[in-house]
Amino acid sequence: MNRPGKITLDMAMKDAATFIAELYESLKNPHVGEDSPRISSERFRIVSQFYVVGDTVGKLNDLEETIYESVRSGGFISRKAAEWLLHKAMTEAITIKDGLIGEREFQPALTKALAELKRCLRETPSDWEYWIRVVGFADEGFPSIFGQASFKMMNEADMNSLAGRLERAIDRTAMSDEQKEAMKPRTISSVQQKYFGHITATLTVSAVDSDAGADSALKVLRLTLDVLNFFISWDHPPTRSIRLLWEGGGIPEQFLAFKKTPPEESTLKEPLKGPTMAATVKPFENMPVFRRASELLAKQQPNAFEKRVLSALQWAGRASVQERPD
Repeated sequence: MNRPGKITLDMAMKDAATFIAELYESLKNPHVGEDSPRISSERFRIVSQFYVVGDTVGKLNDLEETIYESVRSGGFISRKAAEWLLHKAMTEAITIKDGLIGEREFQPALTKALAELKRCLRETPSDWEYWIRVVGFADEGFPSIFGQASFKMMNEADMNSLAGRLERAIDRTAMSDEQKEAMKPRTISSVQQKYFGHITATLTVSAVDSDAGADSALKVLRLTLDVLNFFISWDHPPTRSIRLLWEGGGIPEQFLAFKKTPPEESTLKEPLKGPTMAATVKPFENMPVFRRASELLAKQQPNAFEKRVLSALQWAGRASVQERPD
């Protein structure tokens, strides 16, 4: 299924039809009595209701790649979602409640499943709002808005607003009322612990599913933080850095060492690694270049020159906060 050149959705649908038909035939006419193929992690997969083994695994892997490549250029759907939709189409084309679908019903079921797969892959993106914690700012040192991202220190009013949105989202699920009421306090408490009193970036992106949205949001936010770091980090080794929560920094490396050759000695070293000082953008907020950088980041479709400027700021900002040998 691998081929040079651009893969269109119609091409991917043809490949899907061929693969599902072959899978159906293999399930309809199992090779009873033949030696089972040697199973390894590369030659055995459980997909939806099917065990896929041998060369079929490679064909499925190729098809998943083809499906995703046919829609990935828009950046609106994740690989995980595209693969899930393919597996759903396979199940709907091949199986019914009692097991394998009949031969007469297979072709209509396949046509219907592929039409639905194509429709879902072309689904109009929705707006997703992401709340992502960032670290490295002084308490009053963050901009309210920079580029496409808004920053705030999460207070009680913010948390109450989030709690209300979480309750409404849980109410819209298919769970029973009892399950909903049990889930609400657990979810709200977890979010409260993670966000209350912490600086959080908020931004909105368009995507078909939450995984694709997360990829887009993180891409935008990383660019935003890299550009901010261009302004706030000027010392070496770097002592300030704005970064995502899980990227760490500003913590000691610990070395406990014992000298075994007499005379014995021991030593405990805890050199600080990464940024150790809180950063602020307040000295730069009125600078024209700072405001211009924010304007460029806010553009949904920057032109070629603006993309080169942002790329230069990003790499310079990233380089300014990375540890490097003296």
